[in-house]
Amino acid sequence: MLEQAVESLLAPQPDIRVSEVIYAQEDTLIQAVLDVHPDVIVFHENGLLNSNRIFDLLRTLPEMETLRVIILRSSNATMDFYEKRTVNATRAEDFVNLIRGQAAHP
Repeated sequence: MLEQAVESLLAPQPDIRVSEVIYAQEDTLIQAVLDVHPDVIVFHENGLLNSNRIFDLLRTLPEMETLRVIILRSSNATMDFYEKRTVNATRAEDFVNLIRGQAAHP
């Protein structure tokens, strides 16, 4: 039911494409991410994987430089949002800028 709600909410958005809605075991999830290279993955808090395990698995995907993860929490109507970005950091100020929320130099 949740996947239908998410898909129906996103389908009318012209700049968003829902490529797959799956219930995935760990190996299926990793393979789907490798095949599709999504920009965003949406999980439900009561899904097959808990938050810690989701991030353990996503760390195994180093070739994905940018990935956003949203965990829906229907128990209290909140969402957790995480973003993985790989950036060049060749100068000390790059680190400081990332702490401040600024992008590193190109």
